[in-house]
Amino acid sequence: MEQVAHSLGVDRRTVHRQLAEHGATFTTVLNDTRAELAVRLLESRRYSQTEIAELLSFSAPSNFSRWFRARFGCAPSRWPAP
Repeated sequence: MEQVAHSLGVDRRTVHRQLAEHGATFTTVLNDTRAELAVRLLESRRYSQTEIAELLSFSAPSNFSRWFRARFGCAPSRWPAP
């Protein structure tokens, strides 16, 4: 949130307020964006799971795997889901 606010040249409270006006939260936008990118990157088969975790700013590949399983119901290595 801090990086986004800084990049936009506004206070983080401004970002929070603008998102709230549109019925969104930073976490929701972040997770939706990560989900879209994760699927695209996995389907491209150009990147390893470790690289994808890094590209999506997860602190560790295991965190990416846990998040992905919670979001999609399968491990990233099993995508697309059977």
